[in-house]
Amino acid sequence: RLALSLQHPRFHSFLLLAIRMCRLAPLPISESPLSTTSPRVQREQTFKLQLQINSACSGEVLLQNVAAEGTWTVRRLKLQIASDSCISFAGQILLFAGRLLADNEVLSTLLPQASEYPHVLMLVRSQPKASAGSRQLTVVSNGGPVSCVRWRVEAQNLRRKEMTLTSPMFELNFGDGLDKVPFKLSLLASDDRSFAKSKGRGFIQLKCLNGEAATCAGVLARVSSSSDGVIAKQEAYVDHEYCFATNAALKLPRGSSIDFGVFADRPSSTFEVAVEIVHLCKVEMEDL
Repeated sequence: RLALSLQHPRFHSFLLLAIRMCRLAPLPISESPLSTTSPRVQREQTFKLQLQINSACSGEVLLQNVAAEGTWTVRRLKLQIASDSCISFAGQILLFAGRLLADNEVLSTLLPQASEYPHVLMLVRSQPKASAGSRQLTVVSNGGPVSCVRWRVEAQNLRRKEMTLTSPMFELNFGDGLDKVPFKLSLLASDDRSFAKSKGRGFIQLKCLNGEAATCAGVLARVSSSSDGVIAKQEAYVDHEYCFATNAALKLPRGSSIDFGVFADRPSSTFEVAVEIVHLCKVEMEDL
């Protein structure tokens, strides 16, 4: 009976159809040569980078623990830096090991994959982007003994990965031959971390940029939350006598850090840093 069934015409037709279908069936995905990815591409896809961005001018750490991938281009990295900081994409020039990085270069071809420490890239800021908060700087200094600086800062900067927020440079006129003395105000994140990791805590720094025209002054710094000119919350920190010739940068407060976030005004999402500088005497370099 088996022999008769094998000789049946329908069996031969079925066998031919089965063979034809097997020839047309595609290979499994695991066996298909078109679906395999080269080892180099696989390594690049899983290549993770930890970067640190330093200022090429001062060496100051601008951003820490920037997470990137090996497949990113330098242009993609610049966009990430712009989203994590107040530095615009157009204002970034990146250097690695003294070499200028082009926007279309891929990070995996520039940076070594195996490293225990973050790769350090140097950043030249050609056109730093000033936030709305940093532009709101008011200076009153008319040659008298007291000068006042008011700086309104956007609270959203406290959620970024930056370690420092810096005001535009301003000049103070103290009289006594001390005119147009350049200063800068900065907010420094606590514990040498970013503002995001320190949860908005930090210190106020007032820095004199010209040591040859140094002054001995009393400094009163305030952080406040105000809406429509009405102060809702305020704290003050004071140094009764500070010599900018000995150390150009004064950091306040001396003790624990400030929680800047609690001073953020809800309607404007900003807080204000105000500093009063009382000129006490001129410091001559030969007196030091």
